[in-house]
Amino acid sequence: MRKSRITALAALGVAAVLTLAGCASDGAGGTLEMAGKAPSNGAGSGDKGTITIGFLPSWTDGLSTAYLLQDQLGKMGYDVKMQTLSDAGPLYAGLSQGDVDIFPS
Repeated sequence: MRKSRITALAALGVAAVLTLAGCASDGAGGTLEMAGKAPSNGAGSGDKGTITIGFLPSWTDGLSTAYLLQDQLGKMGYDVKMQTLSDAGPLYAGLSQGDVDIFPS
């Protein structure tokens, strides 16, 4: 009984922290933008930079999400580079080093 109460309180605390993190601000009155890009007036206007999506073809759930993200980010004006990787290790290393921007999972 006590253990389940502690687990429930921990889960509630984590949910609260994640909720507050989603409300983060850049300190200048605006919200944080993806990849540090400034907001534009039009949804598909201009080149906003390049986003690299890394995916593993054998992980089909991430593969379908990667192509969906490629389509939607392209419509928003981003140049999307798809990077096929053969193993999870290089994918996570690429994320930590900045070579891969997004890993849809």
